Amino acid sequence: MQFIRFNRFIPCRRISILFFGSDEVSLPTLERLNTSLAMNSLVTRLGIVCPGPRPLGRGQTIHSLPVSSFGTAHGLPMLHVPYGVKDLSSGPFSEKLDQFLGSQHPWEVGVVVSFGYRIPSGIISHFSRGALNMHPSALPRHRGAAPIPHTLLAGDTSTAISIIELHPTRMDAGKLLAQEHLEIEEGEGCVALTAKLAQHGADAVMRTLGSLEECRSRAVAQDERGATRAPKLKAEQGRINWMNHSAVHLGRMSRAFEGSIGLHTELEKVSAQGVVSRVRVNLFSLSPLPAGGTPPGLPCSQSPPGTLMLHKQSKSLWVKCMDAWAVLGGMQVHGRKAVSGFDFAMGLRAKGEGFVVIESARLV
Repeated sequence: MQFIRFNRFIPCRRISILFFGSDEVSLPTLERLNTSLAMNSLVTRLGIVCPGPRPLGRGQTIHSLPVSSFGTAHGLPMLHVPYGVKDLSSGPFSEKLDQFLGSQHPWEVGVVVSFGYRIPSGIISHFSRGALNMHPSALPRHRGAAPIPHTLLAGDTSTAISIIELHPTRMDAGKLLAQEHLEIEEGEGCVALTAKLAQHGADAVMRTLGSLEECRSRAVAQDERGATRAPKLKAEQGRINWMNHSAVHLGRMSRAFEGSIGLHTELEKVSAQGVVSRVRVNLFSLSPLPAGGTPPGLPCSQSPPGTLMLHKQSKSLWVKCMDAWAVLGGMQVHGRKAVSGFDFAMGLRAKGEGFVVIESARLV
């Protein structure tokens, strides 16, 4: 498809902006917009629509989201979407939103970054100069709620920041206003890549707003032939199947799911009396070796998947995947604190030098 690149900066008349966002991905863009407002430059007026406080984490404690906290701290006009509201186009909240949008000084441009709700056409029509969305993927590839994990899971070596017009009926399907590609670093995981794309995305939004008329005049439709889906992650996707998952794929899963659903499996232990028990374990930093990187002395591939092996000299714990060995950086047995793979293996009292297969435990 044709990619739009940012050309020269063409000064744009100043804009009143209503920002739709929620989390850490949204925050860098909101910070840049607020700085522009404070400096009396591009932004003349800035408001926020964001999800209200909601239960988060294992304890389901009520928390405000980052965008909400920022808006409160800086005294920006703000409207919260109540917890439990799923549709912005109907119900009591839609009436409040209409009032917020139709205030005495209407908003000219809507800016959406990691908002979490579909913006209906009735809301889009309120913006006299359009509404745009920053999406951290090479659209039309990886449309959906979790583009960054799906980018890593697919093994993509590059990604992009896509700035699109909001489509009135379909998510992530609007015309491309601008798109900039970025390389994914070797071994880069979801946490680091997300932070990088959030910062690059903020820069891209500001450049687009600064040349909004030019970008809109040159916008191109997305090529539907390249569209793929990136739906919200589900916990069961992190369950490892040692018989069917290759070392390379498990490495991708480890990078894609860090900071969210993570990887999990079961640890099977055999006591000195021969009693077999199983417990859930979370795994961290599962890394396959580069091609041809098998260290000397590593047992042949006949070991069954899930076999654990300790190498004391390098202080590393290895696990056999479907086709090859991978290094296991850390693990957490259910109900206990997380430890390094090496410390876990040492607790099993494995004896011997070089690569030592742990006979009393395996992953299943």
